[in-house]
Amino acid sequence: MQNIFSSIADNLDVFIPILLVLITLVVVYLVFMVRVVIDMLRYDVHGVLLTFAFIALIPIPPILVRHPRQSRWLNECDRLKGGCPCRG
Repeated sequence: MQNIFSSIADNLDVFIPILLVLITLVVVYLVFMVRVVIDMLRYDVHGVLLTFAFIALIPIPPILVRHPRQSRWLNECDRLKGGCPCRG
């Protein structure tokens, strides 16, 4: 465990700029998305478009979060159970 921390500490001059760039990109993305949502509210667009715009504000959308393989929620085709069968 000490080895990992010393490896990161030795390469801080690489990790910090990369981390700063990633944080900056996320902040810029969120600023633009908030501006888009405000404009959409101002021009009274359809509710479905607003829903997708609000979903885009979530840093990790639930669509990207996968359940583990042994999850009881998914069938053998990695689809939620209770839906249509994957084999016809």
